[in-house]
Amino acid sequence: MMDIRAFIDKQLAQWPEAQMCHDDLARIRAKTLLVNGIKIKVQYNPARERSTTAKTDAASVKNRPCFLCPANRPKEQIAMPWEAYNILVNPYPILPRHLTVATKKHVPQSIPGKIPDMLDLAKSLDGFIILYNGPQCGASAPDHFHFQAVESGHTPIERAVDYWIRTPASSILGKVAIREKLSFSGIHLLMSGHNPKEISDVFTKIYQTMISRQYITDEPKMNIICRYTKKLWHLLLIPRTRHRPDRFYAEGDAQILISPGTIDMAGVIVTPRESDFEQVTSTDIERIYKEVAFFELPPFIYPHDSL
Repeated sequence: MMDIRAFIDKQLAQWPEAQMCHDDLARIRAKTLLVNGIKIKVQYNPARERSTTAKTDAASVKNRPCFLCPANRPKEQIAMPWEAYNILVNPYPILPRHLTVATKKHVPQSIPGKIPDMLDLAKSLDGFIILYNGPQCGASAPDHFHFQAVESGHTPIERAVDYWIRTPASSILGKVAIREKLSFSGIHLLMSGHNPKEISDVFTKIYQTMISRQYITDEPKMNIICRYTKKLWHLLLIPRTRHRPDRFYAEGDAQILISPGTIDMAGVIVTPRESDFEQVTSTDIERIYKEVAFFELPPFIYPHDSL
């Protein structure tokens, strides 16, 4: 088991800017809104504006240096090697002990073949949940593969999962229990089991069917959350319809700069502008979720007949 907390403390002691941002989490402005019957957290986090507004189209990505490659990272940022990845302290955290886990090689953000790594990382990082932002669903670096990790216990979706795993499975494939659940942020598929290979195989079948039934070649829009607890893995797939909601692109007072990534879909909404934080309502958040997620189960998302 890696001593990740000692690594984080060492990094923050050597990087005053990152230390300040992590300390600021304790003083950050936040409020709670009731969305679809669940208490959602909204935070005003100006340090996240760059990530929230990042241009992720191919031309923009091509014309900027990759900030996850060693040559372009801040000189203060150190890395903890782990398998084919480098674990990095995120200098602009959303939640406590926020990490970025980037591949050592510069390869695109694409999940096929990486679920075994995600499951292994969840077991290795005790007390953390592992997050994946799809290249069109929150990843500000779609050109360099990475996970994120945050200390567990800070997101509403985790409490939902704790409840869901006590309910009957929708179906069982091998020894993997699959649960279809409607949450505050849309339809979710929860895969639970003791064998990481079996979970990875189930995910791969669902992924491949999503591709074939949507007639697409790019990665389906999705966010993924992984947690390991009590010798059991839980892999949560959140299928998405869109990257950003209408009001992200609106002008003037109608604009709200909320660009949902995995943490937002998990129930922690990030607003980098104070005006957005003050004006956003439960109705706004509910509408944003409905614009970027499925609230009814499309046949291509969970193909019972193909598993």
